[in-house]
Amino acid sequence: MSAAMTERLSAVALAANNADHGERGNIYQAACAELGISLQTLYRKLEKITVKPARKRRSDAGATELSRDEAELISAYYLEHIRKNGKRTKPMSMAIQELRVNGKIIAGTVDTSTGEIKPLSDSAIQRALRNYGVHPDQLLAPEPVTPLISKHPNWCWQIDASLCVLYKLPDGSGTRIEEVGTTERYKNKLSHFAKIEHRLVQRYLITDHASCAVFVYYAFGGESTESLCMLLILAIQQRGQYPFYGLPVIIMLDRGSANRSATFRNLCKALGIKLEFAQRARAKGQVEKMHDVTELGLESGLKMAVDIRSVEQLNLLGQRWMHWFNGSKIHSRHGKTRYAAWQMIKPDQLMTTDLTTEQLLLLAREEPKACKVTPYLTVDFKGENYDVSKVPGVMVGEKLHVCRCAFSADMAQAVLVDADGRDVFHQLPVKAKDADWGWYTDGAIIGETHSRHADTPAQTTRKALERLAMNASTDAEAAANRKAKVAPFGGSIDPYKEMNEYNHPAYFPNRETKRELSAPTVERLRLNAVQAGKWLLGRLGSEYRPELLADVRALFPEGATEEDLEQVLVDLAAGRSAGGKAKLKAV
Repeated sequence: MSAAMTERLSAVALAANNADHGERGNIYQAACAELGISLQTLYRKLEKITVKPARKRRSDAGATELSRDEAELISAYYLEHIRKNGKRTKPMSMAIQELRVNGKIIAGTVDTSTGEIKPLSDSAIQRALRNYGVHPDQLLAPEPVTPLISKHPNWCWQIDASLCVLYKLPDGSGTRIEEVGTTERYKNKLSHFAKIEHRLVQRYLITDHASCAVFVYYAFGGESTESLCMLLILAIQQRGQYPFYGLPVIIMLDRGSANRSATFRNLCKALGIKLEFAQRARAKGQVEKMHDVTELGLESGLKMAVDIRSVEQLNLLGQRWMHWFNGSKIHSRHGKTRYAAWQMIKPDQLMTTDLTTEQLLLLAREEPKACKVTPYLTVDFKGENYDVSKVPGVMVGEKLHVCRCAFSADMAQAVLVDADGRDVFHQLPVKAKDADWGWYTDGAIIGETHSRHADTPAQTTRKALERLAMNASTDAEAAANRKAKVAPFGGSIDPYKEMNEYNHPAYFPNRETKRELSAPTVERLRLNAVQAGKWLLGRLGSEYRPELLADVRALFPEGATEEDLEQVLVDLAAGRSAGGKAKLKAV
């Protein structure tokens, strides 16, 4: 539309707007005749150049007949039919109808004059759910997240593995890399998948969270602990002149079986690396995204390559692509290439090790050893004594988990666990000894020096408990009270208080049944006349007379017991006969 036409139409619109009632039609008819267009065309052109006033909002806009209780019930019932993978198994209209049939909701308007209930439409109900903020689409929206930040390069590395199912290496019969068909890689066709499983390649990626530099490594077969350890060992080693190497402070990865294996954990503990297992995939989204970048940038051209015959050749290609990508592509967040951003790392942030690949693999196979803390605050590990006096919370007699230190052959590492369940590493120096005598160099010389270790947590706690028991404010006061044999806690604790204050209930007497028992009969040993004579001879000695034997035989014709003979001695001593009536002739 020309400028002249626009100017003329603006004059027509202004005249129509200022016209009296009933004159607007005449103005439009005149304009149509002048411009040679129809009335419909005039309206259409006027609509393009004029601004319509905003439509007045209805007074009942936003109001609904659906109560909040019914809205929440509808939403809760609908959410019960959504699977964990997001699949919705019931339409909203069906959920509303089922609740109406069961009498759980009305979801309608009531005519006050007739009492008739007119159900609300499904669209009106869904609008009401959105107004209340309980619509399933609102409730299932992604939760707000806090961005994760790394302090510097090598602060956090993210590791992830993915099965490269797009291509397989040749098995000898083919001449080049083959593309895996859809039927072969379909996860539910296990029989097809098993045929090519030994030829599939696992893609491992490491990304530096600060610079987003990527490290690529390929291995045959599924995800394994050996491949994961080799990935980390190769990544921490310097590769010629290229950046991105050294030891990270934290490694973030998922909770796969290889990632949680004892071998990989041992390697990380020896290197002083903390493991952080991501609770959600979003936490390590950087390395997840790099899988797509690697697949599109590197692997998309593999079927055109004729010189890739082994996984070693594939790794060489991956290394060349990795260096080109990290060194040339600008990252949108920091505005630099990934290698340029990584090189901003400071010397005290770049930790390295001189251990070889074989030595690092040996560290991976060694588990931390539980070592007992000696009274000298040392532990014996691999034939050396290491000083643990600087380890927080160390106690004599307790055990510390100690492993090798990858940074120095003269040090070990104590592995502790913090309140969040993360590993905390403390380097342990070798306890220095005198070369001639083998004494610890920090010992006290007898008669010249006196020194003692600072109190351990156990000693500090013990002193505090002693002050508590002795009602003292200082250690000296507690010692004085203990020497004076002051009752602990000032005698305020009665250990028998519960027993003394216990009120026994009124016990009802139990009905009993007596058992009739016969008294036992004791058969005493009886001595004949000769045995009785020997017994009396032994007791009387030189005072014994042979005539006494005839009296005993007459008195005890069936034999006499020792009690009977004792009574005979009593009678003899009293001047009576053996029977106690007349004096014996022998006396």
